[in-house]
Amino acid sequence: MNSVSNLQRRFGLLFTLPSVTRAILLSGSASILIVLLGITFRGVSVLLLTPLMMGSFLLSVGVERLILRNSPFATVRRLFGMAIIPLSSWLVVGSIGVVVGLSSNSADKFYSMMLMGMFLAVGIRVLILGGIFFEKLIVGFLVAFIQPMFLVLILIPVSQIQALLIQPSILILGMAIPISVLVYQGFLVRRGKSLLKYSPLDLLRIFLLAWATDRPNELEEIFEKESSSRNVVSNTLEFTVGGASQIAMVIPGVHPGPFYPVGSSNLPFQLYQWFLDRNFLPSIFHGISGHDLNLPSGASVKRFMSSMKDLKVVATGDECTPPISASMNRATVTGIAFGDSVLLLLSLSPYGGEDFPRYVKNDLNELASHNGFVNCLVIDSHNSRGVAPRDSDCRDLISVARAMLSEMKFMRQTRFRVGYAHSSELKEVLNSDVGPGGISLIMFELDGRSFSIVSVDSNNIVIGFREQVLLLLDNNLIELCTTDTHFNASKVMNPLGYLALGDVSKAEDIASVINRLASSADSRVTNTTYKIRTVRNNINVVGGNVLDNFSMCLDEMIRYARLGGIASSIFIISVIMLSITL
Repeated sequence: MNSVSNLQRRFGLLFTLPSVTRAILLSGSASILIVLLGITFRGVSVLLLTPLMMGSFLLSVGVERLILRNSPFATVRRLFGMAIIPLSSWLVVGSIGVVVGLSSNSADKFYSMMLMGMFLAVGIRVLILGGIFFEKLIVGFLVAFIQPMFLVLILIPVSQIQALLIQPSILILGMAIPISVLVYQGFLVRRGKSLLKYSPLDLLRIFLLAWATDRPNELEEIFEKESSSRNVVSNTLEFTVGGASQIAMVIPGVHPGPFYPVGSSNLPFQLYQWFLDRNFLPSIFHGISGHDLNLPSGASVKRFMSSMKDLKVVATGDECTPPISASMNRATVTGIAFGDSVLLLLSLSPYGGEDFPRYVKNDLNELASHNGFVNCLVIDSHNSRGVAPRDSDCRDLISVARAMLSEMKFMRQTRFRVGYAHSSELKEVLNSDVGPGGISLIMFELDGRSFSIVSVDSNNIVIGFREQVLLLLDNNLIELCTTDTHFNASKVMNPLGYLALGDVSKAEDIASVINRLASSADSRVTNTTYKIRTVRNNINVVGGNVLDNFSMCLDEMIRYARLGGIASSIFIISVIMLSITL
């Protein structure tokens, strides 16, 4: 699993919360059950204590919401959700207290354990508030006492609380729990800064700010600081269709990512909209690029989009060859020559693969040049979810392309016609594994035959799904591609943190859309000329090392957190057991 997938998985699965209703029911039920424990040694009616407890609980949430009114995290859902684990832990310790109190016939033992349960709840709340809601740990530490203190005043008579607190042993043992959590958090901060220059708790808060509230500014600032300048090349293959509109196959030199809503995560749709606004009929593809070419911020995306104005024409013409395709082992290459330029589409489907390394593109450019092609446009079809391509796969692609280019330079080129259609015309709601860029289809007609290229705004395709779709199509499909969008990356609660085409959509539905698009495009095919435009510029990118370092440090911090969690659990259990003997 690469660093971006690891970050998506870690942060996407870290913040799973129940719904508002469920959070209220769970936290409210826990508080009511604590009430039932509280009446064991108190001569108070449950009918009186329960509404008092619930009122106090709701009031405490209201006070917290007031204190955290400027925090984008502090929604009602999160505040109630945050109460579930502390109250449940208190309930467990209180249940132990009931057993100890009844077996020893001692109300003091019971109340001592109830008080220890409160301190345990405070400790858990320190961990949550200090790690997520507040920039300063000490502020989170102090606020963590508010809700438990509201509740303990209902559960335990004030006189009993005073009697317990004046016993130094109970107070010291109880306070040891939240203080130990505070000290542990301080250790994590120091360790994290030594690894990555940033506090891991600050990073957690910043990641959560981006993930949960769609406010990526702070995280993007970090990525901008760590970014480096790279020279990238972007290309378009454009076709006239009459009037002012032109079809544009857009192959960006940068990569979508790293995860929504950070940087260029939604780049394919942004490119689609940019070209659409300029009277193009766009189809966005995935070039040969990896996550080391992610754009770090929204500002860098705007700069990249602005560079599209500088696209320069490098080739024009009105003839092309028929598409040809060849395979070797797991690798498939499909090519079309346009004059002295060539378009190559690479695929490992149905065997699975991720982004091709850039040396593949460099080698293909060199091979194309040796065979007399001035321009070589390369598309990573990105259409079969899997791991990074093996070196043998890349060598096979290059070998297939070598033979194909040698053949294509002698192939006859003829005039052709072209048509375009987009899923937005169908007024059909696509499933969540298709991004806002939808599905586009470009149809080529030459020598009495039609061929189509389809691009889907998705993050790869489930293995075998492409082949299922192909079997259901009524037209000749050159290739089914994806944009590798990361528009939902880290928002999806599965092990990968994103949806690929086929995770939700059925092959029949996607095939139906493509068939209808092909029918529309076929009715619009017209004589055309083409032009290839290119732009080369220096732009800041996140860089693979930055994401790798973040991923490795996150794994390291999780390892320390687990060790600390085990040590803390042993310590807390020891403290609670010791309190029983007092």
